Amino acid sequence: MRGNASPPAGGDVRNAEPRDVIVSWNELQRTCQKAFRGLGVPAGADDDASFAVLWLQARGLDALTPLDAALSALESAVPRPVAVVGRTDGVDMLDAGGQPAVSVASDAIDFAVARAVESAARADVLLTGVEGAILVAGALAQRSGCGRCSRVEWRDGERRFRLDLASDGACRLSLASFDRERLRPGFGRRSVRIAVDGPDESRWMECGSCWRIEADEAELERRATRSVARGIEVPGALWTRLLVFAKRTLVPATHASREWGAGGGEYND
Repeated sequence: MRGNASPPAGGDVRNAEPRDVIVSWNELQRTCQKAFRGLGVPAGADDDASFAVLWLQARGLDALTPLDAALSALESAVPRPVAVVGRTDGVDMLDAGGQPAVSVASDAIDFAVARAVESAARADVLLTGVEGAILVAGALAQRSGCGRCSRVEWRDGERRFRLDLASDGACRLSLASFDRERLRPGFGRRSVRIAVDGPDESRWMECGSCWRIEADEAELERRATRSVARGIEVPGALWTRLLVFAKRTLVPATHASREWGAGGGEYND
């Protein structure tokens, strides 16, 4: 880890904002995972959430802004399961109740996959009341390459984003202008659609004419390769928060804990 900014000339450095830092892939993913554990995110979901942050940020998508908001939300309320609202026009409706995506992405994805397996057909799930919906896309990327096509769609301002995952693990990011006529009821700013295909019949799901591919598999991998070489820039204040929450997973430094082999500082398991 290294800083990439100098303290301000003159003045009291004690009151200066924490410097931005450059961290490696593994450092970011491991620290996020420990922070999520320290904040009560269940085992498994913490893996999906930390992978989502890394996968998105490494490919040029902003995952740090929703991550910062998620930390605040998790600090004030423990995660709880999503609510199954019902089924409308073939779409399963889930409600996250205003929780951050790091808390509910795994449950929603597991639900969609189970529906697809159970019906041997495409499952279409609409998750509402979720904050930082982009992180659902990163979590779904971890499930790619399982012989099924899948996709996740979310809205940011006046644009829609869609991550398509092919049955062989390839992925592409598409954009479309916000068009109320093309959106199903309930698809708002805090909603995300997840679709998982049935038994593999094609490599990709269809992509309508309103969508344009912003980054194909090759471009996304080029971005990831650059981020490996350069590291990932994280705001200093956010990095400090992550370390504080990650330290909650450490055992107390007592004589008994030392006898049992505790140690390792910030990255102790």
